[in-house]
Amino acid sequence: MDYVRAILEIVLEDFRAKTGIDLRYDAEAMKTVEKSCERAALEVERRGIANVSAPFLVFDGSRPVHLDLTLTRDEVAARAGATANRKEGSRLGQAGLL
Repeated sequence: MDYVRAILEIVLEDFRAKTGIDLRYDAEAMKTVEKSCERAALEVERRGIANVSAPFLVFDGSRPVHLDLTLTRDEVAARAGATANRKEGSRLGQAGLL
């Protein structure tokens, strides 16, 4: 289970839904988000809940936009499991086993 990848997917999707900004095209913002996701993955493992935050992550032209999202272990595990299942299904399909 790759919690960092799962948290990163959740964060990017949530941020885009809330702000309309796709962080995948901003290298500096992605570095910041990835570091925050790595810390959050450790925190989720230890405490079962984590906050992913990055103040002043990007500017939307008129104001700074902040990242602030709280995730639970269950949310992350569900996403990590779904990602693993998608990858496994893709591999099986490529092998002609589906």
